[in-house]
Amino acid sequence: MTVPVHTEELAAARSRNTDHDRDHTGGSQALRRARRILIVDDSRAIQALIRRCLDCEELGPLQIETASDGLDALTQVARFRPDLVLADWHMPGASGLEMLQRLRQAGFEQLPVGFITMDRGSDCQRRAQQYGALFLLHKPFAAGELRQAVAQGLGLTLAPGGQERVAQPA
Repeated sequence: MTVPVHTEELAAARSRNTDHDRDHTGGSQALRRARRILIVDDSRAIQALIRRCLDCEELGPLQIETASDGLDALTQVARFRPDLVLADWHMPGASGLEMLQRLRQAGFEQLPVGFITMDRGSDCQRRAQQYGALFLLHKPFAAGELRQAVAQGLGLTLAPGGQERVAQPA
């Protein structure tokens, strides 16, 4: 499927974000600013659940925005400049994989992207790795597991925490 997103717009946003990319490489300024996370899922309930799981002191201040599908996410990346993208695999409009492919084509090779999905097929895992996804978690997921993956994506280290399962909303 061809995703009708303006690659030029994404590339321009990437070049504008060069200073932003340098900002989170470990300097003291990076410790003070809120990390930006984009949650991409067609379910508002899942978006809220992920947001709630990430609301913890260990991850520090976070600024979280949401997108309802891969196309919306591409626009949000250009505007919001996230430090990490968390995406569902199956969504209307453009899937998480299509979103990741377009981000890589537009020059966002270093933007960490992780998937949270119900799909447990080995092809899903293989394709996510092929396009450079940082991780793939399965729903229902453990809050601690999500926090650890997010910390990795943000370049943080967390002490091992509880692995309580998070209920899947209906």
